[in-house]
Amino acid sequence: MLRTTVTNIRDRDDKLGATFDRVAIRRMATENRLWGAERIQGELLKRGIRVAKRTVQRCIRGARPPGPRGGQSWRTFLRNHTFWACDYLQVYDIWFRPIFAFFIVDVNTKRTR
Repeated sequence: MLRTTVTNIRDRDDKLGATFDRVAIRRMATENRLWGAERIQGELLKRGIRVAKRTVQRCIRGARPPGPRGGQSWRTFLRNHTFWACDYLQVYDIWFRPIFAFFIVDVNTKRTR
């Protein structure tokens, strides 16, 4: 009977400790958006709290909102990041000699340079 009582007290302490760990993990995850599971696990280990990496991953999943979906379209990306387009091709003259042509096109004005 006494042994059962000691076990129950120990189990209750573990549950309280686990709740504290989850709160600490969620707080670290929300305050430090760029930290991953390994970084949070390392910070907790410095404070004397031993937690598995998988436990941290589960808590992070519940603490952080999902990222944006979709992002920008390919057309928007090209408009923002490209200024010129280029092409390198090979053409043949009348005597079947190769002539190499290199074109640069300004994307904004669509003019050949």
